[in-house]
Amino acid sequence: MTPRDADLVIVGAGIVGSCIAAATARAGFDTCVVEQQRIGASGATGASGGIVRTYHDDPALADRAALAMNALGSSPEFTRTGFLSLHPPEAVERAVAEVQRLRSRYATELELLTPERLSGRFPMLNTSGLGVGVFEPNAGFVDPTALSRRFAREAREHGARLLEGVSVSAMRVDTSGALELECSLGTLRPRTLIVAAGAASSALLAWLDEPLALRSKGICARHLIAETEHALPCGFEDLTTGMYGRPLGGRRFLIGRPTTDWDLPPNASPPLRADPLFEYALRMRLPRCAAAVSEGGRYAVDGYTPDGLGIVRSSARVGNLFIATGFSGSGVKLAPAAAERVLNWVRAR
Repeated sequence: MTPRDADLVIVGAGIVGSCIAAATARAGFDTCVVEQQRIGASGATGASGGIVRTYHDDPALADRAALAMNALGSSPEFTRTGFLSLHPPEAVERAVAEVQRLRSRYATELELLTPERLSGRFPMLNTSGLGVGVFEPNAGFVDPTALSRRFAREAREHGARLLEGVSVSAMRVDTSGALELECSLGTLRPRTLIVAAGAASSALLAWLDEPLALRSKGICARHLIAETEHALPCGFEDLTTGMYGRPLGGRRFLIGRPTTDWDLPPNASPPLRADPLFEYALRMRLPRCAAAVSEGGRYAVDGYTPDGLGIVRSSARVGNLFIATGFSGSGVKLAPAAAERVLNWVRAR
């Protein structure tokens, strides 16, 4: 069969599109994936820190992340480091409640740490301004590119066709009501179309004239080399500054912080520039790492939604179109839940 005959076409082969492809192909659906660049190596997936953990102070996000932790925590791409979430004093009650809920619902191993215990356990931290820390010892990270390619291999082993270097220029519904996809291969007419194209999804879906609470935003993570080995022993997020990070091995570590670069073109890649707020957050929270030397970093653009959970639903106007995008920099931990929802929708059709 040619790509034009595919029952199900997925646009986008980052971590979410590849995970969906593996799920639908394993379930026996005739699946074809089109990816403008290389599978898992570009866009937000290529720049992702790949952090996998259950605990979040948002229960909806934590429930989805628990599925990813279960699916990915024993995968060959996973490295266990533990993960530390740092909360301000006003968030202590909410953090404690969510820890209790996750312990009860998923038996997640979590430790609540006062600022005094944080100082003793993690001496690299300056704990001023903190109310509580939540440590998840079994959390860690995956290599998002390697994981995407493993999903792609699994999809191919179950009969899926994965087409790299194929650009999509337009989508529409023809006069008979059939979906058409204009791409560099020609016109595809899938029975079912799934758009998992990250920040590019807005432009691809503009023809729908359907409200999508989706904006593009830059993601920037810097790679640093500390003066000593294991200066950052675990992954972390600092909810007082927005900073997050994880070890990269040896003296190397990754630090990121949300950008304010909104409404960028999907392929934008501006040069890394000095960020005084980033430098302040690093000096303030991780003073032992303040003298670390930069070795560059990664910049990409992802689709963001107001709730950070993404758009994972069928189109209100076109019954055989499903949208899976807008994961707000959290595609790795939201991909298994998105794939499960897509598969349930396809099976029900």
